[in-house]
Amino acid sequence: MNSKQAVTPPHLCLAWDHRDPGAMESADSLITRIETQPARWAIRLQKPGVRLYVPEVLVDSPNVLQLRNGAGIILGTIFPSWRQPNTSAASATRSLTSYEEERILQSEGRSLISSHWGSYILFLSNAETGDVHVVRGPMSAIPCFWVEFAGVTLFLSRPPDVFDLRLISPRVNWDLIRAQAAMGDYLCHETGLSGVFSLVSGDCVTLRRGKPTRRAYWTPKSSVDLDSSLRFETAAHRLHQTTRSVIDCWASLHPSLMVTLSGGLDSSIVLSCVARASSRPTVRAINFHSRLSGDERFYARSMATLCGVPLLEVALPGDVDFSCFLNCARTASPVLSFGAFATEPIFSRLCQQFNASAVFTGELGDGVFGHAYGPELLAETLWRYGPTPRTFRTMHGYATLHKLSVWRAARLALAEYRRYRHADCPGTYQRIRARSMPEHHGLAADETIETYGRMQARFIHPWLREATTGPPACLQTILGMIMLTSTWSHSAFSALDEAVLVSPLASQPIVETSLGIPADFHIADSISAAVARRAFGPLLSPEVIRRGKAKGNPEPWLKGLIARNRAFLRDFLLDGILVRERILDKRRTELALSTELTGSNVRVVDIIVQLHIEAWLRRWIGHAAVA
Repeated sequence: MNSKQAVTPPHLCLAWDHRDPGAMESADSLITRIETQPARWAIRLQKPGVRLYVPEVLVDSPNVLQLRNGAGIILGTIFPSWRQPNTSAASATRSLTSYEEERILQSEGRSLISSHWGSYILFLSNAETGDVHVVRGPMSAIPCFWVEFAGVTLFLSRPPDVFDLRLISPRVNWDLIRAQAAMGDYLCHETGLSGVFSLVSGDCVTLRRGKPTRRAYWTPKSSVDLDSSLRFETAAHRLHQTTRSVIDCWASLHPSLMVTLSGGLDSSIVLSCVARASSRPTVRAINFHSRLSGDERFYARSMATLCGVPLLEVALPGDVDFSCFLNCARTASPVLSFGAFATEPIFSRLCQQFNASAVFTGELGDGVFGHAYGPELLAETLWRYGPTPRTFRTMHGYATLHKLSVWRAARLALAEYRRYRHADCPGTYQRIRARSMPEHHGLAADETIETYGRMQARFIHPWLREATTGPPACLQTILGMIMLTSTWSHSAFSALDEAVLVSPLASQPIVETSLGIPADFHIADSISAAVARRAFGPLLSPEVIRRGKAKGNPEPWLKGLIARNRAFLRDFLLDGILVRERILDKRRTELALSTELTGSNVRVVDIIVQLHIEAWLRRWIGHAAVA
């Protein structure tokens, strides 16, 4: 399989009320523009009131599944969820039965979520009602955006495609940019472009008489199974079987693939499952290391040896030129990835060298394997069991693991539980964020921070709004899920025909299994990630099993890059759009870029975030476009 076959084709879909003469005229105008563009599009779905295009060069992609009744198209990859975990039976669905298709049509796409899982977008047209439904699968990594124009709703995967029609011009959503600069945006329905909205994973947009409405078909909370009778051994077995089955399915799509291997628990589990996949892919592991950021090759080597997989040890480049940001992709919003500018070109080169069509990562492992929990784990125990012996055993285990007194753990449990019971959504989100990003002096102007404070409820992902009434410890995992179905699905530095990043742990079956495991299981016997260690212990090297919680930190490496690119950053940011619009504080920015970051109150992350945002703004509106 070459890399182009592994990529889901971009899409451009027009939907309108075909009984409305005005909408019909707009649709005809758009269709003419699309079909006369130099970049040729091919029609894959044509019904009254809907037309779906994919690039002509990718029209035969295996990731386009047409319903036999002609009612719709599924772009992406789906696997049947009714199949029992069985590593010898992994295969993507290439066709649906007549019964399944009828259920999909009658349920307006909802039944596909229960019958299948994967990464997909469903386009569905009901000939009887004239309704059009667009569903983004739960945990789908395929982006989908929508914009309204003169009675026509356009759905698309790449924002530049709609603006290339030259009927409307891109306008920056300055409120979202201010939220991002204040480190507060959390990837909601809005994007960095005014009028361009994101279809959240698990959501459906329905057009009825040409009017779009949005509905949630799946959310993390709706998938949580609060089984009070679940036993530890059962949870471990279920996690093992589900993870093996899911990774086996994803691996079956790629005869040759790579796995990022830090040597931590998450990436080690992914490698061990991929190496044992029934499709027997050719597997290579990649370990990124840096003298500044910690060298974890000892652990990575132990896993590569155990799995019989070649290990490519790649030094994180210390000579990255930040001028690469001048050519970042025109995504819907700034992509706030802290290492993609360095790693994505390496992935592309290595995949071409070894003919690999995907790079598998261990992203979301902290959440699904339960070794990233703080006091919210204690709050969940109180929430589930009240003041019982099980709760007190959990407090004791937490205290032992974190080297606290039991009384300190009890006070943390009670305080966190009280905050959870009386929390509004923005407040809960801010507390979780504060734990991962300690107090620091950022670069955003005071006015920017105050403005974000007044509108922060607007920029809360709908999954987070629901999370405040579910198990408290799930919130941290949900934050990671949002990141992986939003920012990570939009590459700022890779081209369409390059190999794809696959995060198999961020798959619907694994997420649903993980969310149903009581949080206290993850620290049973005062062991971090206790369920995952029980589930996968025989598949891991002794070195990884015995490894503590410490892991490499990319900040020293990033500090070195910032120092190397200080002159560029000073020109780029101090004379940039963010400073001109008074979103960044010029004095703080100048101070941060004129001294060594060691001992500074400005975090490396903040500088990289502002660099991404500034580069994105220049790509969309141009440096000279802002007065």
